[in-house]
Amino acid sequence: MFGAVISFPLHQLLLKALQPHRSSSSTATTTTTSTTTVSASKLYSLKLKLRGNMTFADICSMIENCPPSLQELTVQCLFWTKLGNISSAAWSYDLEKRFAWMKSNDNTSFQRQLPALRCLALNWYSAFDGKEINLVDLEKFLFPLLACFPTLQDLTISKITSRLLDGGSTLIPALVTYCPALTTINFGENLISEEHMFRFIMDMPQGLQGLTTRITPSYLNRVLPVLLKRSGPTLQHLHLAELGLDQSHIRSTYIADILACCPRLKTLVVLPKAQPAFKIGLRDLLSAQWVCTGLETLSISINEVTIAPEHELKAQQGLLKAAVAEQEGEGISKISEFYRRLKTLPCLTVLDLRWSPACQETVSVCKKAFSDELLTTGHLKWMGLRLS
Repeated sequence: MFGAVISFPLHQLLLKALQPHRSSSSTATTTTTSTTTVSASKLYSLKLKLRGNMTFADICSMIENCPPSLQELTVQCLFWTKLGNISSAAWSYDLEKRFAWMKSNDNTSFQRQLPALRCLALNWYSAFDGKEINLVDLEKFLFPLLACFPTLQDLTISKITSRLLDGGSTLIPALVTYCPALTTINFGENLISEEHMFRFIMDMPQGLQGLTTRITPSYLNRVLPVLLKRSGPTLQHLHLAELGLDQSHIRSTYIADILACCPRLKTLVVLPKAQPAFKIGLRDLLSAQWVCTGLETLSISINEVTIAPEHELKAQQGLLKAAVAEQEGEGISKISEFYRRLKTLPCLTVLDLRWSPACQETVSVCKKAFSDELLTTGHLKWMGLRLS
C-alpha cells in the first residue's frame, strides 16, 4: 500500500494508469515528471491538488477510477479566476448535473468502487476578481457525496461561506444522517453554532476520537462539558481555536477538565484569541489529575503563574516588598512543579508553551528548573517556549 500526491495537469497520466484496474488485477505504473513510480492497484492514499481550469467531470473521473484499495482521499481545489474565466455558476451547474442521481440512489458507483474509503478531506479556496466565492453547494454536492460513504470515519471540511453554512443548520443533520460511523471531524475555518455543535455531539451514535473546531464563549459553558461526558473516554485529538479579538474566555479550569477526563488523549491544542489569555494559570492545571498519560502533543497558553489573594492583602497593608518576594518564590515553585509534571508524560514529543509577557520575569528566573527538567526529557522532539 502507498500514497500519492498528484498535482494537475498531470491528471491524464494518472487516469490512464487507474482505468485498467477496474477490470484487471494487474499492476500498472505511471511516471510523472519527477520520475515517481505509482503502482495504482495498491493505492491506499490519494491527494488531488487542483489548480486552474479544471472541469468537475475530470475530478469525478479521477475518483470513480480509483482502485477499491483506496482508504484516504484528499481533494484540494484552488482557483484564482478573472472575469470571463470559470465562474461559480458554471461549477454549480456541473455539480448539480453530476450528482443529481445520488439523491435517489443508495447504492452509488462511488460506494461500490471505493468500499474501503474511511478518510475524506475536502479543501477548496477560490477568488473571483479578488473576492472569495463559494464553488460548493452543500445540498447539491457535499451531502450527496457523504451519502455515498456511510462507513466514513474521518472527515475534513474546509471553509464554507457563512451564507451556505448558516451555523451548521443543514450540515450537522446531514453528518448525523449520512456518516453514522464518523469518529473524527475537522470543521476547518467553519464556525458551527453552539446549538448545532451540541446537537452533533449528542446525536452521534458513538464517542468522538478527534475534533477540530473554532469556538465561541458559549462553547465553554455548554458544549465542552457534554463533549467530555460523551467523548471523554474515547477522545484522542482535540484542537480548539477561539474566535474574536477581545479578551479570551478560555480559563485554566477548562484545560484542566480536559486533561482530567480524557485518558486516551494524544493531542491537545488550545488557541485563545489574539489578546492574552488572562485566565489560564498554573495553579488549576497542577491541581487536576492528568489521566492522559499517552499525551504526545501539548500546545497551550499560560498567563498567570500564581493567584494568591494573600499577596494582594500584604500589598494593601504596605508590605509590598514581602508580597513581591513571596509571590516570586511561589511562582518559581509552580513553574518547577509544572515542568516536572510535563516530564512525567512518557509519550510527550511536541510541547508548545505560550507565556504571556506578565510571566516573563518569573519564567526567566526558572532557568535551572528548565534545564534540569525539560531539557533532560529525552522523548521531546520539538519544543517551543515563547511570549505571546
